[in-house]
Amino acid sequence: MKIYYRRTLLIKQNIERITQRYGRNRTYVLFGKDKEMKEIIEGILKELRVKYITENDIEKIESTNVVLYWNVEDKEKLEGLKCEFLMGS
Repeated sequence: MKIYYRRTLLIKQNIERITQRYGRNRTYVLFGKDKEMKEIIEGILKELRVKYITENDIEKIESTNVVLYWNVEDKEKLEGLKCEFLMGS
């Protein structure tokens, strides 16, 4: 439970930092494979009233979007896009 709580708190803090940096008046793009992690992130975004869409097709993501991702192995696929890793400290 402690690990889950710490992870959720870290994600929430990172989302708050990201929305302060890029603004609340935009729609963020969620990108990642882990369905459970996606559900946790969606819950936090809803709680914070942050707009988002989910997109797993790189070709459909516009370069002006900010992409929120949580799987390290996806980083290479996202080169050239504005990306924020949600699991980092």
